[in-house]
Amino acid sequence: MDISLTDLMNDAEDLIIQSKGSVPIETLEPLLASIETQSTYKEPNREPNFKGTWHVWYTNCPPPSNGQLGPFQGSAEQVIAPTGDSYKNVLRLPPHCQDNEWLTVVLDGIWEDWDGNELQDGNAPVSVSASSAGAQPTTEDYGAKFWKVTFLRLNFNLFGNRILSKDFPAGVARVWRTTYLDEDTKIVRAGRTGRVDDESVFYMKTSQRPSVSR
Repeated sequence: MDISLTDLMNDAEDLIIQSKGSVPIETLEPLLASIETQSTYKEPNREPNFKGTWHVWYTNCPPPSNGQLGPFQGSAEQVIAPTGDSYKNVLRLPPHCQDNEWLTVVLDGIWEDWDGNELQDGNAPVSVSASSAGAQPTTEDYGAKFWKVTFLRLNFNLFGNRILSKDFPAGVARVWRTTYLDEDTKIVRAGRTGRVDDESVFYMKTSQRPSVSR
């Protein structure tokens, strides 16, 4: 019996909420893979709702992308500007409120359509065609689903005031592959090269993750 998309998403999100975002990827992956097969957009990265603010409900990416900084567990979000090529990854550490953040760490970056060339372990691309999409021809429109994002700097803010800014070395980049998108849910698989074998998954929503089960 086929399981509806709504049931798949409810099952996945209940696991994420109950575990506070720490469910093992081996448990969650079958649900995510089934959800991804029901994505309807052929060019998700070009849909207007792809941009905006997305709260990270789950990732198996290591800190700080998972909302953790040292011993502190916070929340992570991704903010893609409605125009231009800028985006931010924002880590918020408790205690915080909308008008009086204690500590935030903001990664500033820029994006561009990926050209299908693998990155050299997160650095400048090498001149070979990527194998992440099954060695597809270089004429493929990779930008419909793939972005190359380049990290620019980290900003550390205390109570809203910047206390430290640190630039990344030139050319530090990742490849984002959008595998699911709807009005309030997005799944992105991100890696250092463009190959699927080094990707981590990000399950994101337009709303914050609840602290208790629904």
